Amino acid sequence: MPAKKGNDYNRKWKTSAQRQAAFKEVCDHIASGLSKASLPLCDWDTVEAYMERYPEDFPADRLKEAIRRQMLVWEKIGLNGAMGEIKGFNATAWAFNMKNRFPREWRDKIDHGVEHSGDIVITIGKPE
Repeated sequence: MPAKKGNDYNRKWKTSAQRQAAFKEVCDHIASGLSKASLPLCDWDTVEAYMERYPEDFPADRLKEAIRRQMLVWEKIGLNGAMGEIKGFNATAWAFNMKNRFPREWRDKIDHGVEHSGDIVITIGKPE
């Protein structure tokens, strides 16, 4: 039997202050360089649900900033490693990490999204 309309027993954070504190914890976690999957507070589906339901307490622009800070943490690791400041730095492992963590920004293959139909004529040398 479904819960009655307005029932918030299963809601993790019932007040705006609780939601804002939770979102600060989410943003701090992400900005520190850690992943969404390792968030101890809740799973990421819960964060997304709260962002949709309470955008004033879970503002998307603050999460975007936290994600940029997350990338900054990892890019600084790469920069410091490349400059020899991290003993035992493994550039291959770091690059692999970046490609998995930030797939839109870090990848080997760039898809330009060009579509073409019909024939393509290629001329090598001077045309006759």
